[in-house]
Amino acid sequence: MSGFCCSCVNSLSVDFDADIYITGSNANLLSGELATYLAGRYVALLQNEWAWARYDKYPVSPGHLLITTRRHVQSYFDSTPKERLALNQLLEEAKKLLDKE
Repeated sequence: MSGFCCSCVNSLSVDFDADIYITGSNANLLSGELATYLAGRYVALLQNEWAWARYDKYPVSPGHLLITTRRHVQSYFDSTPKERLALNQLLEEAKKLLDKE
């Protein structure tokens, strides 16, 4: 999903507490990533240009976060050096945030 669409969906669901309804028969539109955004499971706690972090919907332990690249990759090792740096920066920020809680 493009950055603009992500921003638009997030803006509607977070800033305006809006309900979002999509009608029609385009099954691809409601599959994959977009369904995740629309279901409210994507509210970024921390973010930067290459990655974002959010609380895990089903945490294993208190403070369990999901930190991932904006681009879909199979594993950490498939991410670019810029993405790995961004992931590590968010890891540091998340640690500071969780220490305050």
